[in-house]
Amino acid sequence: AYEIDTRDWSSDVRSSDLMVVTGGTSGIGKAVCIRAGAEGATVVIAGRNEERGKAIEKTITDQGGKALFVRCDVTIKEDIIALYAKVMEVYGRIDIAINNAGRSEERRVGKECRSR
Repeated sequence: AYEIDTRDWSSDVRSSDLMVVTGGTSGIGKAVCIRAGAEGATVVIAGRNEERGKAIEKTITDQGGKALFVRCDVTIKEDIIALYAKVMEVYGRIDIAINNAGRSEERRVGKECRSR
């Protein structure tokens, strides 16, 4: 049987932890990166938008944290391989992986359907 851990996640983040967050350049992923950096984890911010990623990296480091942005589109296999390779090259390990990247598409029914 599985048990649900109801403790605050931040209490489990240690300053020695290396955290990789996909989808880390906006929304929940961005918030996780900034919070984890503030809690002392080294954060690898993975996302498609380099400008936002570098800004989040700077936010974390300006607050005394450690961070690295790596451009990665999780829908592209080679990007995922490159992300893993970069993390292993720089840090040699991953302690925590937050697989947050997601995608949604807005579709308008009226534009796709035509009446006969």
